[in-house]
Formats: sequence, C-alpha cells, structure tokens
Amino acid sequence: MVWYKDIKGIHLHVNDAFCTAVSKRKKDVEGKDHYYIWGIPREVYEASDYVCVETEEDVINARKTCLYDEEVMSAQGLRKLKTYKTPIFDEDSQDIIGTVGIARDVTQEKEYRSTIQRLTREDQLTSLLNREYFYDVLKQNDRQAYTLLSFDVEGFHGFNERYGHPLGDAVLQIVAEELRLAFTTNHVARLGGDEFAVFLPDALSDEAAEASVRAFQEQLAFMLSMDDRMKHLRVNAGIVHAVPGMTPERVIRDGGRALDRAKEVGGGACCSSGESVMA
Repeated sequence: MVWYKDIKGIHLHVNDAFCTAVSKRKKDVEGKDHYYIWGIPREVYEASDYVCVETEEDVINARKTCLYDEEVMSAQGLRKLKTYKTPIFDEDSQDIIGTVGIARDVTQEKEYRSTIQRLTREDQLTSLLNREYFYDVLKQNDRQAYTLLSFDVEGFHGFNERYGHPLGDAVLQIVAEELRLAFTTNHVARLGGDEFAVFLPDALSDEAAEASVRAFQEQLAFMLSMDDRMKHLRVNAGIVHAVPGMTPERVIRDGGRALDRAKEVGGGACCSSGESVMA
C-alpha cells in the first residue's frame, strides 16, 4: 500500500493496493481524510487503539522517516501493518507539505508467528506450558527464590486402562483447567503423562503453599465428583522452596522426590521437600 497525504491529512494519491484494502475506488479515496477512507467515525477512532493519525503527526514533528506497527480496520477486518512514513519537504522553503506512507500487511505473518510460538510452548492436550518451555521459565528465574508445586493424578494409569484414553484425556483437561483457575500465574505446565507443575514467583511458607494446594485439591475433587467414574480420583502434591542458584534440574528433581513421598501416603497427600508428609 502506498499513499501521499497533504499537510492536512487529505489523501492526494493512493495506489491500487490501498484501494483494495479499504474497498473503495481510487476516485472515492483521493481528496478524502483518514476517517472517511477507513470508515471510522472520529469519535470511535479517538476512543480506540488506532494510531495512524498520531503517527503522521510524529513524522512531521520528527522531520524524518519513521517505522511503525499499526492496526487499521479494513474491508478484510482488523489488519496489522508494518508502515514506513516520511515527510515531504517544499523544495524552496523546506517546510513540510505532506507525508508519504508505504505499508505492508503483516497480519497473517504475525498470526503464523504467534501460532508457531504457541505450539513450541504449549502442551497440545491441555494448552498448559510444555516441559521444555517450563524448564526455560525456571532457568530464567534461577537468581531468585520461588515456589514450585508438583502434582500427579493418583491411579491414573489404572483409570486409563479401565475407561479408555478419551476419558483419561478429559480428566487431564479438568485438572489443567482447575490448576489455571487456582493459581494466579501464567506458568502452569504439564510435564508429561499425569504430572503437572506450577511455578509461583513468591517464596511462600510451607503453610501458605499447602493452603493453596489444599484449596485446589478441594475444588478439583468437587469437579471430579460430578462423574461417578472420576469421583474417586485424587491428586497428590509436592512443594519445593527454590533458593537462588538452584538449577531447573535440581528443582524438578526435588519436586519429584517430594511428590513421591506424598504418593506413598496417597489419597491426596501433600509433602514439602525437607518436611514431613501432610496427609
């Protein structure tokens, strides 16, 4: 898309790609302002996140070419643009008499990039973080103290064999959703199989961590109780208090050990690394 505006923001010339984007004929575009061309009332524009007009003013004030990421509402819906805008100077006075814009529609490109990024980070079944990306989260935070919660579904293997994988997958999805709701963090992961983990950026006490685990377990038990086949399932938990300098491997290993101790008791037990089992 290419366009030329005068200093008042009136489009003097546009190319065919611009006309396609706004779904208007060239004769209906040239001589009109931004609001008319894009079909956005001024009051709607001013209450929105659109920045096209503001960036025109920035370019004029900067007196040089600028690059922007912009959003416009086109005939094809909301489009994301990578836009170059440059001032046009009067040859004699060097006053700015208008601007030229060149834009490339990167909507699909950004959507593809977002999808690829999501797929490399997420577990496909639950949409939680996957094991690899969760390790990266722990590594990025290894200079601070934090709390790691580990979970597994007791008796899940036998449940899968008895009722089949579709129902087993439903259980994992319910656990994932309740973890998302219970913990106000974006860092909830499925480590594999029926194992889950939660990264909490605060160094919680055993009491605070256990209280959050118990609240989750109770709500999950309530949700599972709605299906007679699921109502006997329980989730055991392990708590690790990571200190600065602990590697992700060490934290995950300690979490696994705490979880193993909880599994020895079973029935929805909770164990903190270095502490006794809390059944």
